[in-house]
Amino acid sequence: MRRRKIMLSALVLTVAAALFFLPLLSKTATVSDGGFYKEISVRGKTVAEALEEAGYNLKPSDKTKPGRGEEFKNGMTIEIERAFAVMLMDGGRMDILNTLCKTVGDVLEAEGIELGPKDRIEPGLETAVRKGDGIYITRVSEETVQRVEEIEYSTEIRKNPNFGIGETLVLQEGVPGEKLSTYTIAYENGIKAGEEKPAEIVV
Repeated sequence: MRRRKIMLSALVLTVAAALFFLPLLSKTATVSDGGFYKEISVRGKTVAEALEEAGYNLKPSDKTKPGRGEEFKNGMTIEIERAFAVMLMDGGRMDILNTLCKTVGDVLEAEGIELGPKDRIEPGLETAVRKGDGIYITRVSEETVQRVEEIEYSTEIRKNPNFGIGETLVLQEGVPGEKLSTYTIAYENGIKAGEEKPAEIVV
């Protein structure tokens, strides 16, 4: 019985010591997440560890100030900037991007996407982007081809009063000619969109 009392007393002292020293090991901070502020008390060594311990789930594209690898200090304020999703349709291929960028141009630069001289983009590069927006890139390419085409000969009929009704005489057989035509074919996202014939040469 006496042994049991000693063990119980030791357990009570251990719990009391833990409750006394635990606050001394913890550090407090204010977290701002999407305009909502919360006080946390944790023991993490870095900002990332502190936020994880406090139950904040961060995506790789989210940003914190101070940075995630910074030392977690007592009394500091941590700001979380959440990345938002936008849809990118590039040449018929769709991607969902998580971004913190402010404009369409910033999104393309961050993703390393370049536009060709004839490519089209909607909306424009200076347009602000928000959650759920779509960015559409139409990839435009051109191909120049040459084709040999037939030129039909013309028929000239001359009346001859010396001929009877229904009588005809072929003076010269017609021969088809040839011309070399140059076509410029336009493709949008790999699909033929139209063609023009800027030049032709009779050969």
